[in-house]
Amino acid sequence: MGIGLLGGIGTGMGYLVSLTVPVKSFPQKKGLITGVVVAGFGAGAILLTYLADFLFKNSVGVLHVFLYWGTLYGLIIILAAQQLKTSGLKASQISYSSVTPMNGVVLFKLILGIFAGTFTGLLIIGNLKPIAQMQEVSMYAIPLAISLFALSNFTGRIVWGWMSDRIGNTLLIPTALLVQGAVSMSLFSVPVSDIQFISLIILIGFCFGAHFVLFAKDTIQMFGIDNYAKIYPFIFLGYGFAGIAGPFIGGWVVDLTGEYMYAILLAFTLSIVATFIYVFIDKKVHVTNRAFQIR
Repeated sequence: MGIGLLGGIGTGMGYLVSLTVPVKSFPQKKGLITGVVVAGFGAGAILLTYLADFLFKNSVGVLHVFLYWGTLYGLIIILAAQQLKTSGLKASQISYSSVTPMNGVVLFKLILGIFAGTFTGLLIIGNLKPIAQMQEVSMYAIPLAISLFALSNFTGRIVWGWMSDRIGNTLLIPTALLVQGAVSMSLFSVPVSDIQFISLIILIGFCFGAHFVLFAKDTIQMFGIDNYAKIYPFIFLGYGFAGIAGPFIGGWVVDLTGEYMYAILLAFTLSIVATFIYVFIDKKVHVTNRAFQIR
């Protein structure tokens, strides 16, 4: 009830508000500003990990850590929220193209895309230790790989957002999906050294971070910033489903087969299918919108 329900609701509310207001304030830099905000979302997890570890080592109980951190977070959020203002922004300044003729199809495209993109990353990070052990990676490399995954995830969100403003999501989303899937497959294609293993995990983390930026921006581009807060929670459910399915399926498949190769192959296949569906629907939407606008 506390962490799963109330914590989840609080996260969703804070996530949406902290994305919607900055994008309205920087309409010409939607990708970059989205990347910066969701990078902060990831950086908070990194910071909390180290601070919680410090408190545990100083004999602070886990419930007291929750109490101290919850109180501190609450104060920071309330104070920061007072600085968020949209009074000077007009709807005409922040509205983008709508895809009214194909809303349901676009929604499906975005949910499937973020599910496929985050499924692979969560499968890897959720089973990183046993995967590393199967590849005979040293025990010293595993915690380093986890830390660098988090760092590359943080960095990737900013970089992919910056690229999105210059290249556009039509190319970047399929690229992120396919590269992440291909790099994950390479973990099992050949035996890897510690350095190679860490490098591959960094690339996976970098691509993993892309999906939190690109699909948020795509939602704004497709449905408009005014509808973003209403629609994105449903799209973000794709990430929620992936959070349950990724680690679970990885463990379940290895119980059946004795190795993670088949789970990664499933994730790679899912990435390919999601890419083709995304590209196909994206082209359909652009054609339909042009015809709709001409009429």
